[in-house]
Amino acid sequence: MVSWDVFACIIISLVLMLVPVPLIFIMLWRKKGLPVNSFFSGAAVFVVFYLVIRFYLTNSLGDSSLLSLFLSALVVEGGRFIGLAILPGREGRNNYSLKTGLSLALGYITAAFLLINAFEMAMNLVYAGALQGWGILSDFLNRFPRESVDRVQLMISSTPSYTYLLELLSLYLAVPVQLLLTLLVFQFYRSGGSGPSRIVWLVGAVLLNFFYFQVGSFAAEPGWLTHIIFLLLMGVLSFWTVMRVWKGEFIDTFGTS
Repeated sequence: MVSWDVFACIIISLVLMLVPVPLIFIMLWRKKGLPVNSFFSGAAVFVVFYLVIRFYLTNSLGDSSLLSLFLSALVVEGGRFIGLAILPGREGRNNYSLKTGLSLALGYITAAFLLINAFEMAMNLVYAGALQGWGILSDFLNRFPRESVDRVQLMISSTPSYTYLLELLSLYLAVPVQLLLTLLVFQFYRSGGSGPSRIVWLVGAVLLNFFYFQVGSFAAEPGWLTHIIFLLLMGVLSFWTVMRVWKGEFIDTFGTS
């Protein structure tokens, strides 16, 4: 049996994975004119470069190998640049505006939330409901291997409810990092993408991506506490960097004047 607090935490986490980021984009699109094509380009970057190409790399080289992590970082950040480069040059908006970079970041984050995290949380709800005896969900899970279903349901029944909220927290702490990564690549894109000083932006994004996932995997090994502390530090540092470097543009873009 599954206790009510597990259901509550799963549902809360699912809703907060599904709703806020797309809603923020819709509000900014309506009020500040964020470009829609950049948003969908960011979502496409996540699907093609993170889900497909990165998945192939990690399967071929192993999740934890340094080469796999570095190539994954290179693929994803290169994908962000391609996502920016294929945007239409004439769309009634300036592709070099901060709105373009922010919109692509929100598209990437939305796709990550919906296609991985919200989907996984929705499946947790299905497994928990079937374990609780909800017939229609039990019938649905009968299509899957019994051993896999039993393993997941055992994990759900033995997992503390707050774990789902910690997973939600870890996602939101990663948002400033993803924003910083996107803006670093965006800076490389609008600088023309050539010259030693301009290359620094893309190299910085690749190295930050590599460092974030490499150290993050180590920080997760001892448990949730070290993982959350690492994510919190990285989130705060990333937000500080974004505001330090692009604060003026944020004020110009989102000011009330």
